[in-house]
Amino acid sequence: MHYNNIALAVATLSSTVAAQTVSKCDPTRGDICPPNPAFGKCNMPHSFDFTTVKSAWYEDEAFNSWWLPDDGVAFNKKLLSIDKEKGAQLTIMEKEQAPLIKTKRYIFYGRIDVTLQTAPGQGVVTSVVLEGDTRDEIDWEWIGGETTNVQSNFFSKGVNEYTQGKTHGVNFVTTEGMHTYSIDWTPEKIDFLVDGSVIRTTDPSQADNGRKWPQNPAQLKLGTWIGGKDTMPEGTVTWAGGLADLSKLPFIGYYQKVTITDYCGSNSSAKEYTYSDSSGTQDSIKVVEGEPAPLADTKTNKGSGYTTDIPSFSDNNKDNKDKKISTTLVSTTTYGGDKAISTGTGASFPAGTGSSGSGYDSGSGSGSGSGSGSASSSGSGSGSKSTTTSSSASTTATSVTAGAASMGISYAVAGLALLGFLVL
Repeated sequence: MHYNNIALAVATLSSTVAAQTVSKCDPTRGDICPPNPAFGKCNMPHSFDFTTVKSAWYEDEAFNSWWLPDDGVAFNKKLLSIDKEKGAQLTIMEKEQAPLIKTKRYIFYGRIDVTLQTAPGQGVVTSVVLEGDTRDEIDWEWIGGETTNVQSNFFSKGVNEYTQGKTHGVNFVTTEGMHTYSIDWTPEKIDFLVDGSVIRTTDPSQADNGRKWPQNPAQLKLGTWIGGKDTMPEGTVTWAGGLADLSKLPFIGYYQKVTITDYCGSNSSAKEYTYSDSSGTQDSIKVVEGEPAPLADTKTNKGSGYTTDIPSFSDNNKDNKDKKISTTLVSTTTYGGDKAISTGTGASFPAGTGSSGSGYDSGSGSGSGSGSGSASSSGSGSGSKSTTTSSSASTTATSVTAGAASMGISYAVAGLALLGFLVL
């Protein structure tokens, strides 16, 4: 999995990562790239339930319609299998393995909701990443030895300046049971959510006034890898929590369900996205309107534009704000101007009001390795009122925003390592 790229990137510690990463086709290099196929069905959710597919391979129509395994997985099918309760198993059987799958289609701004259980183990990393051909990137990451923390990050054009990485405390053990992690990405803001509660909101003013804002079509990538091994630089090992105990192999991350909503760059329809120049700005993206080929439904394995098992609320029906949804999994979906949120514990919340926001630590994270920086939990987890608005939908939710800390240079080198991991 391109470990030479990882080692080179981390060892040089250049402020410009683009020189150390490789993309098959990057418009910002002047490459003439094929169109990015769109999820389309703009502002409507597409859901993929890994527990319902027959196989995680090409013989399964639903899986093949959505996902592309990386080369390492394709050559060793033991790294990817289906558990009928927990979903897709991404398994590390040897220290050099880093199984990863990615969607075949792209979103041009949008929302992802991924229900998963992270891989345990010091030095082991679980990742959920939105990444474009231009190497714009938005990340969730989990360190296997930090089982009550999750990290969020974003950057543009492959240049990770290590100022946007944050660590957030959660009130559960990420390696024990399923939880849903979401990214809601628009030109105006990025919300990071855990089980329906916003724990971080950022906007272009925090990214060099938008110049370093992720703004190109992106695929969803799911993976596990080992950052704590003797072939990695010291800073990466430190960030990953130390050397992995290889006697505890295999390390397994479980991905149960994915829901993806394509905002289509604020267009009403999208078949594919193309680049008109090498600037890497959203203005360079041309949206080819039309309807993409239908995705295979994970329940029937037949063509279906989007899942039909999520109730729809009309923006014009104000009585919907009193409706409630209960489920054993988080499902956060935008319909018109309302957002319906249900939690993984089965509790119900009125659509449009969100959760109570209790139980999240306000501020966590520490710097390690050659970098400095620390933070302590300063909140009681009681929650605070927050209202956020996107260009595609209005969201009102009571939430807790984690007062997260930057991770220092050890986080920096880990970000470089992740870039190498993501190259396909």
